[in-house]
Amino acid sequence: MSSRVIVALIILTLLQSVLSLVTYWPSDATHPVYRPVVAFRPTEITNIDISDVAQIQRSAIPVSLARTGPGEWAVTSLDGFPARTDRVQMLLNRLSALKVQTPISSDPGKHDVLGVGQERYGKKIHLATDTASVTFFVGQGKGNSIHIRIDGSDDVYLTHGITAWKISASPDDYIERIFFEFQPPTLVGLTVRSPADAYQLKLENGLFSSPDL
Repeated sequence: MSSRVIVALIILTLLQSVLSLVTYWPSDATHPVYRPVVAFRPTEITNIDISDVAQIQRSAIPVSLARTGPGEWAVTSLDGFPARTDRVQMLLNRLSALKVQTPISSDPGKHDVLGVGQERYGKKIHLATDTASVTFFVGQGKGNSIHIRIDGSDDVYLTHGITAWKISASPDDYIERIFFEFQPPTLVGLTVRSPADAYQLKLENGLFSSPDL
């Protein structure tokens, strides 16, 4: 067999291999691309509302958070108390990381069973920016996974890496309880003022005393 024939056979074999790869290469239809549930960047979100059915049934206060400045949030459902920045940022990171593929169900009759019904759900989350908003329902899946349904859609998605319990709907989990910090040896006195009065405490030898008493 001549060298030209051998080269031709090799080229033909390579072409057949390339054709096979193109024909059977996985397409987007068989491997859907993940897409984020929340289309906003965390820095764009100005308001967060989280509730669960149990809260509504016992008339408990839901979570309502509002951005008050760069890196600053307030718990508006609790008289505007300052919120813990680290807790809010952790929440934003978790919500922004939620990604879904194809729906596992589009049957409205299964919404309650999957925990994403209009009246029966694990968590109901509303996020808003200055120009847009989104509301979605979260139901606990198996293990470290959750079901998600965007309000207004029948499609239910399954995503992994988080549980519904990690998305707290309790305002107490977001309240900042430290209003100021100081080094004990440097404290010599304390003054508490109100619109009507002022109350002074003096620290001596580890004991507080008041000149007003």
